[in-house]
Amino acid sequence: MFSLTRMQPDDGAGDGGAMCSKLRYNEATDTVDELPCDYPELGWCIKVGSPYARTFGGQDWWRTSPVTEIIEESEDEESILVVFKTGSSEYNWRKFK
Repeated sequence: MFSLTRMQPDDGAGDGGAMCSKLRYNEATDTVDELPCDYPELGWCIKVGSPYARTFGGQDWWRTSPVTEIIEESEDEESILVVFKTGSSEYNWRKFK
């Protein structure tokens, strides 16, 4: 399971669920590459949420703009935490063990 929470601006936007993907525009093919994501990477957008449509849910997933900076990385018994920045936001991404 994964969670993604926007910390700056402090609005708590984001999502959580079993799906975590990374996306990046491929100029050579004029397409978007989408791969499974076990860890945020510079230059990639992060998408977290449900791989299935949620019944009566407000949203199925949340996607960031490209990661520009990894600020913090930590791990404990329960999860891996990565704090990163995008162009105008800061996020907490968590992968639960």
